[in-house]
Amino acid sequence: MSSKQGTLQGFRLPERLTTLSCRSTVSSMDRSAGPFWPGSARSALLAVPVVLIGLLILLGVLRASIDWPSEKHEGTTLIGIFLLTILPVLLVLFGSLTDGGEVEAFGIRIQFPAAERQPREIAVSPRMGLTPGATLNDNSTAAILDTLQEAARSEVAVVDLEDGTAWWETRLLVLCSGAVRLERPQAIVFLATVGDSGAGTFQGWATPAVLLERLLTRPALRRSYERALAVSRQWDQAIADTEGGIPDLPFTSPAASRYAQCFFPGPGGERNPFASEQVLAVEVGHLESRREHGVITITRLEELFLPVLRREAAVVDARLNSPESWQQKILDTEEPFIPLVHKGGRYEHLLSREQAINEILRALTTVETN
Repeated sequence: MSSKQGTLQGFRLPERLTTLSCRSTVSSMDRSAGPFWPGSARSALLAVPVVLIGLLILLGVLRASIDWPSEKHEGTTLIGIFLLTILPVLLVLFGSLTDGGEVEAFGIRIQFPAAERQPREIAVSPRMGLTPGATLNDNSTAAILDTLQEAARSEVAVVDLEDGTAWWETRLLVLCSGAVRLERPQAIVFLATVGDSGAGTFQGWATPAVLLERLLTRPALRRSYERALAVSRQWDQAIADTEGGIPDLPFTSPAASRYAQCFFPGPGGERNPFASEQVLAVEVGHLESRREHGVITITRLEELFLPVLRREAAVVDARLNSPESWQQKILDTEEPFIPLVHKGGRYEHLLSREQAINEILRALTTVETN
């Protein structure tokens, strides 16, 4: 699925990767039974008689050797054995309800709210949601907060440079700065429209920290970043008013006071979690108003980030890959992510190495059923 289709709610490995060379047909009883029981539902059912027999043998040994339990506690002991025996089934049942559901027995109802799934990958809006040609200022910076919030909930952010006019260095600085501070997203992928390959062609990926470091080699961006950082640190030291509202700064600071409404926009005194990025957006907006924003074309991308861009990718076209090559590609790399691309370089998604290895292990341990 192309990154332009919006937020990706996860990934699915190509069928030949998940089945590897064994080409097993997995029934619902063989799949993982949820977060509480490590095995499948079938293994939980098989565990019941095994646990029961084991506990009864242990009980017999204890009664013969130390005369325990006594007749008084025999009923309680048997109840405990029963509960331990059905524990695997209960763990499977509760695990199946983590996506939402309820269990009712003996007049007691247990309800599980549906778990909120965090998007794994999101395509960041070109120009961070602003209209073409619009520069950042005190009014327009609020419009980018939704984009930052969406990106901060995702593991991977996809930045499509398109024809070289969709992204500026100033906007990328705001995105990377927020990602470093909030520790999400963990990776940023760059795409572009390239000749015969067309739109969405993979250009490389990197962590926000190394991208930020490279951007700050440009003096104008570093000055804007340091001014915004100084303002944020001053508001971090602000003394909260017990009656709510904007707290007091511990010392007079005209520069920080100017941004009071960014940090505390509401009457309740609650701090804007993206105030630091909003201040930075205002600061780099001065560069944009002077046309010093720096357009990121493919050439400029390489000038800025070539030493830190990871460009090695795995091709997902079935006719070009075998299960063995997929397996070897994943196991050989030490990178936390593996880009998946189609023939010609069109981007598919960024595959987490940890998740891929889990899929390989699950496929290897799956019992083949017909």
